[in-house]
Amino acid sequence: MVLDNIKSIRKDHGFTIVELLVVIVVIGILAAITLVSYNGITARANTSSGQAAANAVISKANAYAVDGTTNTWPTSFAQMSGATADKSYRLDNVTYAISPNGTSPNVVNYYTCVSGTDYGIIVGYWNYSATAINYYYSGSVLMGTGGSATALPSGTGASVCALRA
Repeated sequence: MVLDNIKSIRKDHGFTIVELLVVIVVIGILAAITLVSYNGITARANTSSGQAAANAVISKANAYAVDGTTNTWPTSFAQMSGATADKSYRLDNVTYAISPNGTSPNVVNYYTCVSGTDYGIIVGYWNYSATAINYYYSGSVLMGTGGSATALPSGTGASVCALRA
């Protein structure tokens, strides 16, 4: 008698269409969350790479200014990245663009500022999270002694700065 009950239970097996749809929806939600998280992590990683490239340019330019014969910052990006650049100032894996736009995290732009009391450099990189160019600076430009700014202002420091290829 007990075996008759087991045989009747074995006939009713499988999943309903509703149960399968619920599982598919849950898997879809988990996949969407994973993709969104991955994109955010990638944006932060690319921004960090851009910041590192900008900091490398600042460091190399400051070393150039201290060790150079003219005691000034490089007047062009090519002085640090070209084939004739001194090995101690050469920038490898960093490229120059007039306007970094997020195509590559190691692309920067480079401004030199030499006029009156404003002197120094400004280096811009693409911030993937904010989808905008952020700037680092060194010297007395932007009325500071070094640090970072989110946008290049139109005031005293920026008006004497020239974009350098």
